[in-house]
Amino acid sequence: MKVNFVKKKNIEKIINYFEKSKQIIIDSQTNELYEKILNITEIVIDTIEANGMILVCGNGGSASDCSHIFSELMGKFYHIRKPVKIVDLTSSSSFLTAWSNDVEFNFVFSRQLEAFNDSKNILIAISTSGESKNILNALQTAKKYKIKTIALTGGCKGKMLDYSDLSLEVPSKNTPIIQQVHLIIYHVICALIEERLLDE
Repeated sequence: MKVNFVKKKNIEKIINYFEKSKQIIIDSQTNELYEKILNITEIVIDTIEANGMILVCGNGGSASDCSHIFSELMGKFYHIRKPVKIVDLTSSSSFLTAWSNDVEFNFVFSRQLEAFNDSKNILIAISTSGESKNILNALQTAKKYKIKTIALTGGCKGKMLDYSDLSLEVPSKNTPIIQQVHLIIYHVICALIEERLLDE
């Protein structure tokens, strides 16, 4: 009986998590979000056509998102087509650990932006809280070099919105669920970009 009770309780937890996730996805589906997705796609396409680079940064799960976005655009989403110039600022463990150890973790992304300082570039910064210090520093450095900035964040929004040209906010404060919706958002963006590239 005890095993059955535990199993039932855990199934209820699973159902609850799915329901919460589904509800946030539903709450996120607004015309405003759709317009922002289209605007971001246009900005990224403009960057590609201007021979600029897409720069992505985030921490933890959001760093994994950066790697995921990099893979979709450098490689393919659905179809083989020309690669996109994209740099994942989270990818070099040697640089990240050296700079964090020798200088300051809060500047691991802004330091790289000093090198990728072309105003033709675009920065996509991901932070579920909107308050990550290294993300805020990266956005400020991007502004210094007139690099366009896009923020993906959650319901807390945070200070990063003050430094972003365009932002997408998921209406939740639950970090894993925010990241799940971020995944849907950047998958859609990658699909739209690929479709445009194939049309050219």
